[in-house]
Amino acid sequence: MQQIDTKTMFSAVLLKEWIKLRLLVWVPFLVLIAVLIDVYMRYKGVVASHGAAALWLDLIYKQSIHFVKLKWVFIGGGIWFACLQFLPECSNKRLRLLFHIPVAHQIPMYAMLFVGVSIMALLFLGAYVGLYGVFSFFYFPQELSSVMLQTTLPWALAGLVAYCASGAVIAQSGVYRKLAFVFLGYVHVGILTQTNGFDAFNDLGLYALSTLAWLFVFEAAALGVKEGRA
Repeated sequence: MQQIDTKTMFSAVLLKEWIKLRLLVWVPFLVLIAVLIDVYMRYKGVVASHGAAALWLDLIYKQSIHFVKLKWVFIGGGIWFACLQFLPECSNKRLRLLFHIPVAHQIPMYAMLFVGVSIMALLFLGAYVGLYGVFSFFYFPQELSSVMLQTTLPWALAGLVAYCASGAVIAQSGVYRKLAFVFLGYVHVGILTQTNGFDAFNDLGLYALSTLAWLFVFEAAALGVKEGRA
């Protein structure tokens, strides 16, 4: 019986998330398309004005990152999705309802996170495929395209941090806890978005592990609600 309830609850949460997100979830994806068009036009402008050799010189020796706006798409998208998901859930302390359902409160909570993280993954995948298409159009060699694409990986992690930190801030009602999550999220995002050239993060695995820790901050928020502290 518990298994049936779990599946039913998970399906219900997915349906609820779709209802909340279906109208405005597309906004970051539209912004992403605009940024990819901007990257294409920048490369095209350099080639038209100075020739392909100038573009290659700019990329190989100067390592100019013409797609730096993508990091703001990921960060802004994370904040946007968190607001769409958690503002309706956390108004009037509705999180307390998690403890009045016939399944463990972790199931609906992490079902929501599953939806949010999946959308963030789609946003990053769209950026990755779009950038690869732009690079292929200008016949960038695989060696150059690879390091340029890898440059976006820390930004994707920063977007995930922005999503989790924003959700945690919304879920908490205590001012000090909100400020703590804002500060920690700001510092972590700042570290992940420092850009000194292509593929500057050699220990990306460690940064990814530190990012995964943010997925568990909602458990602390839920326990705070249960104890009447949030």
